[in-house]
Amino acid sequence: VNGNGLGNRKSNLRLATPSQNAANRGVPRQNTSGFKGVTWSKVAGKWAARIKVNQKLVTLGYFARKEDAARAYNEAAKKHFGPFAWINKLFGGEE
Repeated sequence: VNGNGLGNRKSNLRLATPSQNAANRGVPRQNTSGFKGVTWSKVAGKWAARIKVNQKLVTLGYFARKEDAARAYNEAAKKHFGPFAWINKLFGGEE
């Protein structure tokens, strides 16, 4: 539930499908933007927000600021994955 792999208390565990479990994974180690679902598009010269839903990659848009792309990802993740969504932490405690 809280993303801590060592927190195996009953209150921190829940049943999840493989797809739900994947939605709850954090930012990959090789990520350079610092946000899940946000990559730099060389072609557009902007930050791209993308999300994978039902095995299909969906582009959410292109943004001048990576924080704006992270907000777009957060909204889509909440919509598609509900309580299993991994939400990017933005500066100032904003989500």
